[in-house]
Amino acid sequence: MNWRNITYLKSGTPRQQAAYYALQRLKIFERLAAYKPILTGTIPLDIDIPDSDLDVICQVEDLPAFEALLLRYFAAEDGFTLRRQEANGLPVVVCNFEADGWPIEIFAQPRPVRRQNAYRHLVAEARLLLLAEDEAKRNIRQLKGAGLKTEPAFGEYFALPGNPFSTLYNLSDAPDAELRQLITHAEKIRQSCVFCRIARGESEASLVYANAFTLAFMNRRQANRGHVLVIPRRHVQTIFDLDDGLAAELAKTVVKVSRALKEALQVSDLSVWQSNGAAAFQEIPHLHIHLLPRYADDSLVQVYPDLPPLAKRELRDDLAAQIGETMKSSKFKL
Repeated sequence: MNWRNITYLKSGTPRQQAAYYALQRLKIFERLAAYKPILTGTIPLDIDIPDSDLDVICQVEDLPAFEALLLRYFAAEDGFTLRRQEANGLPVVVCNFEADGWPIEIFAQPRPVRRQNAYRHLVAEARLLLLAEDEAKRNIRQLKGAGLKTEPAFGEYFALPGNPFSTLYNLSDAPDAELRQLITHAEKIRQSCVFCRIARGESEASLVYANAFTLAFMNRRQANRGHVLVIPRRHVQTIFDLDDGLAAELAKTVVKVSRALKEALQVSDLSVWQSNGAAAFQEIPHLHIHLLPRYADDSLVQVYPDLPPLAKRELRDDLAAQIGETMKSSKFKL
């Protein structure tokens, strides 16, 4: 697929055709031709929702000259803004305006367009949709309509491991066999994972709270009155597979539901725990966090059957140094 040539939009859906004529009227691709523009985002893939915008990426070395060009051609458009910022250690120019009913964003950085995140995400998403059934497009649209960005929507539907942004970036040039394996794996998870079925509304649950990223519902076993489970909607097996963005959403939901538990059921004490793997007694291979109201002498979960002795300071210092040194790796930077 030659994404540089937007004529494919002319024979597409009515929305794609409308996007084509808006871009042509504005002469965006003609005026920015020297900067190798590519239309990315949802419109090229036919997974757009009503508020989707037209995202155009460019390769630009001389940012001031590019800003001057944008001012000359598009400053009169509704809602025009132009700003300079930094993304992934590179200076970028971001221009936004509205025309012909479309929100338009032009993004430029001193990096080849085919190496930019938006382009590589586009390629990976297009390949996954091509190999998957038509149902994939419908589900991606539904997830986006519920509030997810495109990459997290793909991450949820295809059960992508890790951070969906970086995973999609790496999948853009992965062999078809690897993509087919991911698709098959996701289909199996959708059928077998009870928490995924609850998240899709296909299995019953006593729902406490839901947003685009997380779900909270009553544990079927109420060892103590008010035992709640909080899960990510996306299939994440353990905490080791959780990306920072989804981790933040989970933490916010845990705090929000905990406060509601305290007020609704007059809970004064609460255990919050999460298990990973068989040795930790994880029962369902979909990350879940327990919120268990506690009462004096309830004889339930205890971390230690007997209080262990204090470890020597030398051992604690050695362990802290090992973990701390690992934390210096770039993969652990927020």
